[in-house]
Amino acid sequence: MDFTRITSDHSAVQWSGGTFRRKSTGVFSGSAEGTLKRQGATRVDSDDRLIAATETPLAQVGEFAFLRVVSVSAVGAFLDGGLFKDLLVPESSAPTLTQISFIRPWRNTMRQSAVFTGVSMNRLISWHKDPIMKKLPKVLPGVLAFFLLTGFSGSCEKPVSERSEGIEKAVQRIQEELPALLTQSFVPGATIAVIDGGSIAWQGAFGMKNAETGEPMTGDTVFEAASLSKPVFAYGVMKLVGQGLLDLDRPLVEYIDEASLRQAYPPTRDGDPRYKKIAARHVLTHSTGFPNWFRGGRMVFTFDPGKRFSYSGEAYSFLAAVVAKITGKTFNDFMTETVLTPLGMEDSSYVWLDKYEKRFSAAHNFAGVRVSRGKAVRPMPGASLYTTALDYAKFLVALLNGRDLAESAWKSMLTPQIEVLARDRGNEKVFDWGLGIGLQRTEKGLGFWHWGDNGEFQAYFEVLPAEKRGLIVFLNGVNGQAVSPALTRMVLGLVRPAISTAYFDYPAVDSPDLEMLRAYLSGGFEAFVRKAEEIHSPSQENAINNLGYALLRSPKKDDAVKVFRFNTIRFPQSANTFDSLAEAYLVGGDKVKAVEYYEKALAIDPKLASAIEALKKLKGQRP
Repeated sequence: MDFTRITSDHSAVQWSGGTFRRKSTGVFSGSAEGTLKRQGATRVDSDDRLIAATETPLAQVGEFAFLRVVSVSAVGAFLDGGLFKDLLVPESSAPTLTQISFIRPWRNTMRQSAVFTGVSMNRLISWHKDPIMKKLPKVLPGVLAFFLLTGFSGSCEKPVSERSEGIEKAVQRIQEELPALLTQSFVPGATIAVIDGGSIAWQGAFGMKNAETGEPMTGDTVFEAASLSKPVFAYGVMKLVGQGLLDLDRPLVEYIDEASLRQAYPPTRDGDPRYKKIAARHVLTHSTGFPNWFRGGRMVFTFDPGKRFSYSGEAYSFLAAVVAKITGKTFNDFMTETVLTPLGMEDSSYVWLDKYEKRFSAAHNFAGVRVSRGKAVRPMPGASLYTTALDYAKFLVALLNGRDLAESAWKSMLTPQIEVLARDRGNEKVFDWGLGIGLQRTEKGLGFWHWGDNGEFQAYFEVLPAEKRGLIVFLNGVNGQAVSPALTRMVLGLVRPAISTAYFDYPAVDSPDLEMLRAYLSGGFEAFVRKAEEIHSPSQENAINNLGYALLRSPKKDDAVKVFRFNTIRFPQSANTFDSLAEAYLVGGDKVKAVEYYEKALAIDPKLASAIEALKKLKGQRP
């Protein structure tokens, strides 16, 4: 069958074999290649919609969301459960591969998302057993793949038979284990895309897009990519390098006159003259000497350009100003025309688009509670990309295969340029950095990766070029990076994904951080104290501090003070615990207490910079 169109009044589906119309009884009939009929629903409401079935991949059409593949026999099993209002299926007993779309499931069953999937004709379907879904019947054998409540398009997924056996098993594990990982980490939802054999092999959506409304996550949900914005921009920059328009080692100020630079990038006004030494290579290897971001717009350096690695999103804004001058285009236009459109990333933009309004994921705090979120109306090259898992996977496939890049530019991106050392561990090397992307030597060869952290939005990808396999995951909760290492291990089989190296301090699912958080959320401060006293871990001080700061960013600021105070009692020789308690008092408006505890922090560590700086400001303002 070839799907042609749905009539504007949703009363009929027209295709090459005929037209199917809705009857008042709710039964659909037709002719040509077979009879299609409505099955399973017991009533017809005024808002019923016609559903089409086809053997060819379908894209999104209006409100219609197209699912992967099911056998005809299994469709009947789902319909018997009363889940769908309207569904058309071929009248045949043969388990043919059929693309099926649906719309408007029963409203009472949409409170939670679930994923139904099988991996071959002779396996039973498996699913996340959520209490809200208990009404679903046992499913017949013969289901090939059925993604429920994901809005997933079959055209985004490689047919099951084309996936490698390793990816088959990985997908099955994700389906079985991810829902519990999300729940344990207080992350409402996630979207994932998997690359296998150098192309996109599978996409899945799990949990909720909005925990407040219960709206399910879908495959086309839009996320903030956070720092995953950087590799995409770096790819665009390397196109300019390949075209001879930009030299990686030429100072950026040589591409733009001083007056234009100061207008395009205001921090250079009366800035530290070391910015004149910065070249594109410094930016892409995070060796400019800039901090991550300038606070208050004042340019500062922490070291001379090129000396060492120190992550900086600010440096990307500097490079973007120069790229705009070289190309004569605004940053967003340059990225759209040079990268996003050529790669088919139709749902991606560095600024907010109106079409995101209904598709954008809600943001959720450390407890999985929805919080408000602004919109990026001006691009931030290092942080403001909006995208979907599928769109970003297209970019990763292009980078993996060197698409549209000069070979020398492509190889340079994926060649180690600078060493990255563990934080607070002396000279211990943890990985390398290429041009705009992290590089890690693994037991399966050199891999490339990056992480994204915009607080309530977390993201991660890792790709193994030697195996042409990788994954991208977006998560809509603060604790998302507790989940990403497990997913990476499932797909890539790595012992230690880059996100779990000593450079990072994200809590794991079974970490003291999340153990204490679970205790706090289930029983309040007293339950937290009981759990904290049970735990004996070298990382406990930081874990308690992390909970305190999570509470400080929430309405529970009084509990934040209690948690920080508890930490000073448990670790009385730590200047950091008193510094954090002082900050909590300052946030709460108690400047007297803030001064008291900053001074106690300095009594332990007279060189603690944060306390010294805070006291300078406070004593000048103290009543």
